[in-house]
Amino acid sequence: MNADNMGYYHLILLLLALAIALTAFSPKLLLPYPILLMVAGILLGFIPDLIYIPIDPEIVFFIFLPPLLYDASTNISFPDFKSNIKTISMLAVTMVFITIIAIEVVARYVIPGISWPVAFVIGAILSPPDAVAAAAIIKNINLPHRTKTILEGESLINDASALTAYRIALAVVAGGHSCSGRPRSTSL
Repeated sequence: MNADNMGYYHLILLLLALAIALTAFSPKLLLPYPILLMVAGILLGFIPDLIYIPIDPEIVFFIFLPPLLYDASTNISFPDFKSNIKTISMLAVTMVFITIIAIEVVARYVIPGISWPVAFVIGAILSPPDAVAAAAIIKNINLPHRTKTILEGESLINDASALTAYRIALAVVAGGHSCSGRPRSTSL
């Protein structure tokens, strides 16, 4: 293991420790912990001379995301989720794709020279709301039980819809279209 890998693992452990500490500290401040995590991330971004170590997206998917989604999923009862699955699925799929298309159209006309496939990738990245933040904020709002179940269930499933759209869009962009929207030349 070289020195670069050691810095990489130290950074991941430091970020995990910081996230755990902020999560434990959030009730004392009467703030949902996703807000504290966001503020901490923004503040970390302003630290000068902080070494940049790129974090592999697979690390996020396998280390950071599962505990966060597990925590969000513990707030919802499975029988309630199952009885509202049609509404939850419709919202999780339909609303995510409507949001993707809206962001795609805005990106296409706001960013000069961007192709439709690249705009779709941007839409897929930005479209799903955060399940953890939704669950933390919904917990503090006085809503009917069924509404809470639907919102929490939708926020858990919409990531799968957006991730599927993202992978498809990325495959289209990487598989034959340039950023100008014209097919790439396949000749060597």
